[in-house]
Amino acid sequence: MDYFLASQSLANLAKECSIVQAPGSDHCAVKLFIQSDSLNKKAGPGFWKFNSSLLEDEEYINEFKVNIESYRNKYLYLDDKGLRWYLMKMEVRGSTIVYAKRKAKKKRNEEKKLQEQLNELLAQSAQCKMIHS
Repeated sequence: MDYFLASQSLANLAKECSIVQAPGSDHCAVKLFIQSDSLNKKAGPGFWKFNSSLLEDEEYINEFKVNIESYRNKYLYLDDKGLRWYLMKMEVRGSTIVYAKRKAKKKRNEEKKLQEQLNELLAQSAQCKMIHS
């Protein structure tokens, strides 16, 4: 039986617990998520840094090419080139954050699906072992 031992004070901080397949092992892994109330405070937005790996993402590049032209046209009326540049950077930042969040969510959903499929196969495998034993 796979399990996790914790003190009562630590158990009170447990937010989620699950058993998942551990690749390369005949045992399961126990995932335990612990969150302290002091860590629940929302942090501020901090500084944004462009994730340069997006420059290798064909979908991002295509979306950027479409968006950059609309941003340029949106601020053509401004005579102040510095302000125009600042506002265009703001638009790029905003659309990049939205894209990156969408991409991360898609990746999390795919990983969750794969984990569920793996757990299902593990359960089927365990049933087969019991039948053939």
